[in-house]
Amino acid sequence: MTRRELEDRILGCVVGASIGDSIGGAFEFQMRPYIQKRIGKDWIDEMYDYAGRGHGSYGVWSKRAPAGTGTDDTRMNHIFLEAVIENDGAINAQRLAAEYIRRYLHPERYYPKRVAPLARQHLVDFYGVSCGCLGMECPELPGVPVHALRERSFGLRFPTLIGLLSLACSGCLYKNQPSQAYEKAYELAYFDVGYAKEACGMQAAAVSMAIGGITDMATILRRLRRLDPLKLKGSTLGQYFDDLATEVTSSVLKLTKKAKDSRDLSLLLSRELANKHVFDPLDTLTVCFAANMFAQGDPKKAILIAANHRNVDEAGNLVRFRDNDCTGYVAGALAGALAGCKKLPQDWVNKVLASNKRIYGIDIEKNVYDFCNAVYGKG
Repeated sequence: MTRRELEDRILGCVVGASIGDSIGGAFEFQMRPYIQKRIGKDWIDEMYDYAGRGHGSYGVWSKRAPAGTGTDDTRMNHIFLEAVIENDGAINAQRLAAEYIRRYLHPERYYPKRVAPLARQHLVDFYGVSCGCLGMECPELPGVPVHALRERSFGLRFPTLIGLLSLACSGCLYKNQPSQAYEKAYELAYFDVGYAKEACGMQAAAVSMAIGGITDMATILRRLRRLDPLKLKGSTLGQYFDDLATEVTSSVLKLTKKAKDSRDLSLLLSRELANKHVFDPLDTLTVCFAANMFAQGDPKKAILIAANHRNVDEAGNLVRFRDNDCTGYVAGALAGALAGCKKLPQDWVNKVLASNKRIYGIDIEKNVYDFCNAVYGKG
C-alpha cells in the first residue's frame, strides 16, 4: 500500500464518519409523521439540511445548519485527531483528557467565537472525568474525590456511546495492527465503563484492518473473534471479550445472511436490537458491522443502512428513528476506511468539508494530513 492510498483510507474514515453523522443527525429520534412530511417517505436516501432543528450544545451549533454539518460526534472525533497532532502521535488517556480540559477552559482558542459558549456547555460534561483521569480535583465539583470524578462524574453509570463516538477513528493510529489498535482505544476510553471499552476496541481493530487493506468484512469479523488484545484468554477474565465478540459477530452474520435488501436488513436490525438502549454501544456496533458486511464495499449503501436505524411496529412500519446519527457515524467511519475517500459520494464529501469548516472551524482535510504526518511520519 502506498502512502497516498493510506491517506485516502484515513481521510475516508474521518469524512465517512461525518457523512453518516450529518445524514442521521437531521432526523435523529424523529417520529414517522415528521419524516413523511419532511421528505415524503420513510427511508433517508440523501443528505438533507437540519431544517432548523437539532440546535444545541450536543447538536449542531447553528440554527441554520446546512447539509453535511456534523454533531457532537464529529466534533469529538476532531478533538481526538487534534490531540494526536498536538502530541506528535504519542497519544494516551492523560493527554486526551488534557485536551478536553483545555477546550473547556478556553473554547475561544479552538472554535469560532460565536459558538464558544455552546462549546463550553458541551465540554462541561467532560471536565470532571478528565480531571479525575489526571488525578486532579475539579473546581466545578468541589469536594468530590478524584476516584469518584474518574469513575462517576460523567453522570453515566452504564455503558454508553461516549467512547465509541469519540474514538471511532482511533484505529487509524495502527495500520493493520488490530490488537494494538484495540488496546489503545481501550486505554483512551477513560470516560467509559464496562463493555463500552470493549466496543471501542472492536471498532478500532476493524478500522485498523480496513486502512491496512483488508476490505472483506467476513475476514475482519473472523479476525476480531480470534483477537486476544488484553492477553486474557486462558484466564477467568478471557470470557468477557470472547462473549462480546461472539455476540456481535454472530448477530451480524445471521442478519446479513437472512436480509434480502437494505430495507430488509434495517427491519431485521430494528427487531433484533429493539430491547437494547438507544445509547448501548452494542446496538451501534452491531449496526455498523452489519451495514458494512451487507454493503460489500459500497460505502454509500452501508452509511444509508446505518443512518436509517429505527424502531418499528409489529407490522414493520417505521415508528421513529433511533440514535441514527451515531449509527450512521460509526458505520461511516468503517465504510470510509474500507473504501477510501475517493469512493465516497463526492457531493457528500464536498458538503461535509465545507459545512464543518464554516460552522465549527474544523478543517477536516488539514487535520487528516497533519494526523498522518504525526503518526506515520512526513510523506
